Amino acid sequence: MTQVTYFPRYAQKENHVTNNTLLLLRHLYEFNRLKFAKFLEELGDDASDIAERLGLQFNQQQPTMSSVADGFVTQESIKVVIESKLDGNAFNRDQLSRHLSAFDRSRGSGGQLLVLLSPNDPDDVDTAGFEVPVLRTTFQQILTAARNCLSEHDEEMIAVIDDFEQFCSDEELLPRDRFTMFTPPCTKSFESNLKHSLYYCPAERRVRKATFLGIYKEKSVRAIGQIEKIV
Repeated sequence: MTQVTYFPRYAQKENHVTNNTLLLLRHLYEFNRLKFAKFLEELGDDASDIAERLGLQFNQQQPTMSSVADGFVTQESIKVVIESKLDGNAFNRDQLSRHLSAFDRSRGSGGQLLVLLSPNDPDDVDTAGFEVPVLRTTFQQILTAARNCLSEHDEEMIAVIDDFEQFCSDEELLPRDRFTMFTPPCTKSFESNLKHSLYYCPAERRVRKATFLGIYKEKSVRAIGQIEKIV
């Protein structure tokens, strides 16, 4: 049985990864706009300005050029441009400079943001002199910020984030997979796990990618091995 997922896994191109990331953001925005704003704030100070401008703004006694209106309902202008790289060192200043043409430079940097998204923080890319704020972030930071803006009762959205995390893990977009140990409970299968150096489970069970396997029994890890192959 093939498990139904929120995010497609049938391609590995850069735009496919970007599409799934945008799907996560849309899911979160449609789930709760206020929590989406908190998510942006979690990403960093450069995204906080965007968070403050989300949604309709309600004001009263608002002065205009020649009068004072009793009430105003306005929508701030926002533009976020995302550039994704599966290799954090592949960002190119010339390409990023061309992306700046997507922004409205006549109104300054307010409500505008260029996001650099990759598995690892691209600290070495030079964005000095850019006219809009630049947010450097990773897939892991996206996941952490999304989880931090939710409560334990938001089960539906948590399931979406869990699936996006599994997608990122499958695509090797989470560097910590290299240092992660998968520790399933093996009380009933303990002897055969050790004898054959093998862990097995139903195909539909979600298993986070990891480098190491820990055989867990009776409240402790009894054996540790490096994962060589997954079938």
